[in-house]
Amino acid sequence: MAQTPLTVTITGGLNRLILLSFRKKNSNMKSGLIRGLVLVLVGGFVIYWAITHSPKAGLGQIINNELSGSYTMSSGSYYASLIAGAILGLLGLLRVYKSMK
Repeated sequence: MAQTPLTVTITGGLNRLILLSFRKKNSNMKSGLIRGLVLVLVGGFVIYWAITHSPKAGLGQIINNELSGSYTMSSGSYYASLIAGAILGLLGLLRVYKSMK
């Protein structure tokens, strides 16, 4: 499907052009802000999930996980999840920062 080009007619002078430019920037800012916040939340959840299934948990937590049908992660998976969550969170913070500029 072909897209039609955006044509702008300036009848009201410079004020309309500035308003149009501001609306476009504001829309991009909201999109970047929302995506950044989603990445921060997903990264935080991954870190929380890894911590709750930690292989370094105490004996009581491990027994509780087994009784409740949950599991304990292996050490490699635990550290990989922590690193992935941290990367997602940092990318989200970077996107939020860039959208605020």
